[in-house]
Amino acid sequence: MGIASFVLGLLGLFFFCVPCLGWILSLLGFIFGIVDAVKKGKRGESRGFAVAGIVLSTIAIVINIIIIGVSVLPAIAAGTYDIMSYY
Repeated sequence: MGIASFVLGLLGLFFFCVPCLGWILSLLGFIFGIVDAVKKGKRGESRGFAVAGIVLSTIAIVINIIIIGVSVLPAIAAGTYDIMSYY
């Protein structure tokens, strides 16, 4: 699961600009990384890929939050954001 966490975190970084896909990949990578780090920590094994996946996923999540803050929140504050205009 550590390698899966690493790959999902990396994909989350690459696809952070795709709506919802970046979030899903990043959150799954974060969850898999935490689960694997806890399991391997109890057994005394190396947690390298799990920690790398957690770090990459966290970076991707922070980038997603910054993008939302920079693009969507000012439009909502100005009253010009209309979710229904996209449908």
